[in-house]
Amino acid sequence: MPQFYVPAKNRSGNALYFEPEESHHLSRVLKKQSGDVVQVFDGEGWVAPVRITGTFNAQRVEAVVLAEKILLKSPLTLALYPALIKGERFDWLLEKATELGVDSIHPMFTERTVVRVEGANLESKLERWQKIILAAAKQCGRQNLPKLHAPLPFAQCAQTLAPDRTHFILWETEELKRLSTQFNLNPKMTHCSLFIGPEGGFTLREAQLAASCGAVAVRLGESILRAETAALVGASYLLMAATAGNA
Repeated sequence: MPQFYVPAKNRSGNALYFEPEESHHLSRVLKKQSGDVVQVFDGEGWVAPVRITGTFNAQRVEAVVLAEKILLKSPLTLALYPALIKGERFDWLLEKATELGVDSIHPMFTERTVVRVEGANLESKLERWQKIILAAAKQCGRQNLPKLHAPLPFAQCAQTLAPDRTHFILWETEELKRLSTQFNLNPKMTHCSLFIGPEGGFTLREAQLAASCGAVAVRLGESILRAETAALVGASYLLMAATAGNA
């Protein structure tokens, strides 16, 4: 069933209405009519099938809720900290992280980051990234949206890590510890952070700072992966392993 976004503010009791962009898509592009049923979500965990009650106004399609569904949540809350990388590769990372079920995304500036966003450019980037996340959630049927944070320096991200939770930093220089073996030391963890470096990886100084803040340096395997690939491989492993460990 197609899924459409309705922010919580647009819902009152069993009645709701779609934002202008979604309304236009429903009524003019998909040609939905009164009586048609679609699935909606608010990005905060609420999801329900609804019956369209009116498509006369292409800027405000209305509907009524038929039933509510229960959010199926992963046993692991995963925060992804990816260094900013160039262009469409970061867009792809956001899309796939959303599909996988990452809970929050914290873009970072690192010593080797070549991408810089600030001021008006930052605002437009955040808006664009949020649209990518929303489109991915609608496509994959996800019930909640990952929280997207504004980019911050790596040091600031590392220094705010909770001391009672698990944190990993992917570092290709690490020779002994693998993500899989370190996860298996605590397979019932409920919260985890995963740091991903840019092209060229993290510097020694950054790895040492992460360690002093409680992060464990790990590697994925023998190959050195591209930044966006490493992010998705690492996130996929953690989420799947956590689900298997809590089955």
